[in-house]
Amino acid sequence: ADCDRSLLADLFDIDAPAFDESQKPAQRFTLIGEHPVESTVQRPDPEAARRYFSGTCEPYFELTFSRNVTAPDDAEVIAEFCDESGSSTGRPAIMSLDRYGGRVVYLAGFPTRTSHNTVFRTWVRNLAHQFVARLAEWAAGPCPMRVEGWPPSTPLGQVRPIDHRFMTTCEFFPLEGDDHFLGVITSYFREPMTFPMALTVPEGRRVKRVVELLSDDEIPFEQRDGDATVSVELTFDTPALVFRFELA
Repeated sequence: ADCDRSLLADLFDIDAPAFDESQKPAQRFTLIGEHPVESTVQRPDPEAARRYFSGTCEPYFELTFSRNVTAPDDAEVIAEFCDESGSSTGRPAIMSLDRYGGRVVYLAGFPTRTSHNTVFRTWVRNLAHQFVARLAEWAAGPCPMRVEGWPPSTPLGQVRPIDHRFMTTCEFFPLEGDDHFLGVITSYFREPMTFPMALTVPEGRRVKRVVELLSDDEIPFEQRDGDATVSVELTFDTPALVFRFELA
């Protein structure tokens, strides 16, 4: 533990004492100000969440195994821990730092998929898991190959948007070659869903054609504002799709 604390302090100037089992194991957090990632987090309808079982299953943001850290002076504090009333405690939960020519995002805890609401003794969706994935993309910078509206809407998600057992059942793998990009979609539960896949075309290049490799079908695409976009449609009979964007 001492070594871990020294590493954080030496590399990132973050004072993070070891986790103390006597402190609260999980703490909710609230976002500070506006952040570009916040608008991309998919939330269930707030009114529906308040009505569902009288709000006892309403999702929230939480970090488990949280630490009381001290942020460096140049850190951008993105979120702070809050009390049960939702008021900020002033202690940083998530921060970003510019270090070593890149951007570092530090979490003062672990983002689980579900959380235990100790007041109502219910298990709820923890939106921190989705928020952190968005922060990783934000820190890494724009990705030329991407899917939009992710995670995509599914029949189960539409019927039970508050259910804490909800989880995304498909994955997206972007790959880059010399004269092409690959967009691989795997669907584990084969839920029907539709969403766009887009490629920001490299400067001086153009998309010659798009082929779905498993079926060898040529796929129509729309090219606008430097992006080439295809519509991805998964059905009950679609375990995977592989799109090859060929460049000229």
